[in-house]
Amino acid sequence: MNGYQMIPAGAAEGEICLFCDAKAATHTLKDQEFVYKDGGRAIVLHTKVPVVECSACGEAFNGEGAEEAQHAAVCAYLGRLTPAEIRGLRERLGLTQARLAELTQIGIASIKRWEAGNTIQNPSLDAKLRALDTGNAMPAHAKSGFRFQFEPRVEDVEASRRFSLRTDYSAYAEAA
Repeated sequence: MNGYQMIPAGAAEGEICLFCDAKAATHTLKDQEFVYKDGGRAIVLHTKVPVVECSACGEAFNGEGAEEAQHAAVCAYLGRLTPAEIRGLRERLGLTQARLAELTQIGIASIKRWEAGNTIQNPSLDAKLRALDTGNAMPAHAKSGFRFQFEPRVEDVEASRRFSLRTDYSAYAEAA
C-alpha cells in the first residue's frame, strides 16, 4: 500500500511501522506539494509536514500535525487567519469562545470550527476577527481585511475620506 496515512500520536523514532511491523519508522519534516481547489482553479501549494518513513519497507505516511500544516498553507494562500492565530488572538484578549461569539455576533459553532481547522472563515469575518487585534500583533494591512497591490498615495487616501455617497438634499430644497 503506497500513500499517506495518519499515524498515532506520540510515535517516536524507532517506532514499529504500521505497514510491515519492523521497528524502523523515523520522523522527519518534508516539503509537500498538494493541490487546493480555489473555485474552478487547481492551485499547487507547498508546506512542510511531519512524515514518518519506514526504512525497512519504504512506506511513508503523514505524521501528526500534517493536516494542520496543510490547512495553515491554505489559510496563508487565502490571506486568512489560521486556527492557531484565531485561538491565539482570542486567548490574548482573555476571551472564551462563547464570549468572542457574543462580542462579534459570530456563531459559536463557527468559531469552534475555525479553531479546530474544520472550515476557513470568509474574508469579511476574517477582517472582523483581525479588527479585534488592538495590540498590533498582526500587520496593519492584514487587520484591514484587504491588501493593496501597491502602496496608496497619501492624497488618494485623503480624497477618499472626504468622499461621501450621501447627498446633502438641503441644498436642493433651498433651490426649489
